Amino acid sequence: FGIAVAATPTSAALSYDVPRIHPYTDFILVMTYDLHSSWNSFTGIHGAMYVGPHDLTPIQQELNVYTCINWWINQGAPRSKIIMGLPSYGRSFTLTNTNQNGVNALSSGPGIPGEYSGESGYLTFMEICQRVNQRGWTRVWEITQRVPYAFSGNQWVGYDDIEAISYKLDYIIRENLGGSMWWSLESDDFRNLCGHGSFPLIRLAQTVMQG
Repeated sequence: FGIAVAATPTSAALSYDVPRIHPYTDFILVMTYDLHSSWNSFTGIHGAMYVGPHDLTPIQQELNVYTCINWWINQGAPRSKIIMGLPSYGRSFTLTNTNQNGVNALSSGPGIPGEYSGESGYLTFMEICQRVNQRGWTRVWEITQRVPYAFSGNQWVGYDDIEAISYKLDYIIRENLGGSMWWSLESDDFRNLCGHGSFPLIRLAQTVMQG
């Protein structure tokens, strides 16, 4: 029996009595994604691994994978039951000022829908890697948070790529967590449009998790 749960400490503390519920579960799927999105008026990487230099308030300092996973551990959830969520998509924004294009830049709303996904504020990894590899978008590695973002003109997206997923998989193994889960299968580059093979993110996780 498994449960999918909110990741952030403030939300999870209101929703779950972890010491009482974890004995009745076989695994706990922690949804460590969508930590930022266009509901904010500023850009943010929705699956950031760590606190960033721009995260100043207590709430902002919760919005990263490391803090979320550690809260669940500290509440008594066994490491072996914790399944860490990995995203194969990004959350996109429309920049207010194209000259301000970093993390925490002002945003006027969600990004333009992708040609496949068709949803404002959302791009699949397949759509993102095409933009970066073939359409001239600028990729920036956010070294503190261990995740990338990319931008072009007034369009901005925070996401996970092969480098970010590799780091997260190493973290899962290092911390003896139960494994990883994805949202979602069809968001990966299943057509091999970017040259890393079909399903490059998910296949990487499969390879690493199987040792």
